[in-house]
Amino acid sequence: MLIPFVFTNQQGVKNRPAVILSIPAYHAERADAIMMPLTSQATGLFADVALSDWRAAGLVKPTYLKACIQTIDRSVIRTHLGMLAADDFALVQATVRTILGL
Repeated sequence: MLIPFVFTNQQGVKNRPAVILSIPAYHAERADAIMMPLTSQATGLFADVALSDWRAAGLVKPTYLKACIQTIDRSVIRTHLGMLAADDFALVQATVRTILGL
């Protein structure tokens, strides 16, 4: 998905890719979605991980999952890019468990 992210200084917005974590049953009753942002910048921060099959997901550059869980209003989702490969989705699930201590 492409989602408009507000810059941390609140001075602008840029469309960025993200992984939607929430499921259709969640969306049936809520206007928001739960997501994790993606970035092309390796940060080295706790639990940020590289996706291995980023091209298959419709991404144009090597991509990293940022270990930040956020909610967004689904109405701001711009575009559906693709789906993560099974190995990358397993990595997302493991990252969620890691950052939540599960």
